[in-house]
Amino acid sequence: MTTSDSIDRVFSHALATVRRLPRTGSSRPPPAARLRLYGLYKQSMEGDVDAILPRPALPPPALTRYGSRQLRTREAQAEIEKWDAWHACKGMSRTAAKKAYIRTLIETMKEYASGTQESRELVGELEFVWRQVTDSSKWARARAYLKAGGKAREARQAAIPAADNEDESEADGSVVRNEEVSDASDSASDAESSPASAGDDPWRLSVEAHLRHLSTEIAALREQLASHYLLAPSGYSPYVYQHLSFRWRLWYRLVAWVRWAVWLAVRQALVQLSLLGLALLYGRWKGDRRLETWLRERVRVALSWARRGRDWRWLSRLPFG
Repeated sequence: MTTSDSIDRVFSHALATVRRLPRTGSSRPPPAARLRLYGLYKQSMEGDVDAILPRPALPPPALTRYGSRQLRTREAQAEIEKWDAWHACKGMSRTAAKKAYIRTLIETMKEYASGTQESRELVGELEFVWRQVTDSSKWARARAYLKAGGKAREARQAAIPAADNEDESEADGSVVRNEEVSDASDSASDAESSPASAGDDPWRLSVEAHLRHLSTEIAALREQLASHYLLAPSGYSPYVYQHLSFRWRLWYRLVAWVRWAVWLAVRQALVQLSLLGLALLYGRWKGDRRLETWLRERVRVALSWARRGRDWRWLSRLPFG
């Protein structure tokens, strides 16, 4: 998986986290923070605003001379502020805008959406996934740098010409000194560019990168399971239901109606059978068998209709037959 794919996954996870934040215990961020998030979101989804729509303008006084003047002015001013926030992100690529959106969202949620335990867990999960992606990208760059350094050393060693036989000792000494100097410079540059210790090797870096990738995949799988309408604890997920096609929404609506009708019929049948059983017990207690006789007659008629044209022998064994 490339870095852009990982960032796309974390970006989707961030949007889902915003939708799952509880209303209680969270304060509304200031307008500046909301506009900043809006601009980054629009930049990451659609690109530069100049190529999409022009900057809005305030309505002229001739069109706002009635009672709706203040309302139209406020709406136009809000659109202008949104356009300016989007335009402030001009020139950013979609991947860079997504990264900036995730960082800004984490900082904003830490400050304004940490009132409940559920919101803190959601913010912590998003921060964990984002940290795994950033760490994996750093380790990937360090690993590529180590590979490039090894290839450069091999190229330098292969480029050293073979010395003559009489100057072999002097050439060997110069080669050793050159290798020591190059190794020292490579180790110094590795220490400056990578936080790994001197004992780290490409195998260890590869294992750690795979572990971070696995943790990111597990977090993404948890998000998919939580948002799936069949596996979510709250039944149908509103977000998933909203993004379904009309055919699937109609199908799920019909299934819900059928389930409701079956549940209502079963409940009504159980209630009526309970009342009928109580009436039969009361009649037997009083010595009145009229209801029982009527019920036996109705069951006998129903069984005769069921036997007609079919050889169901088990119906003949019933006591009402």
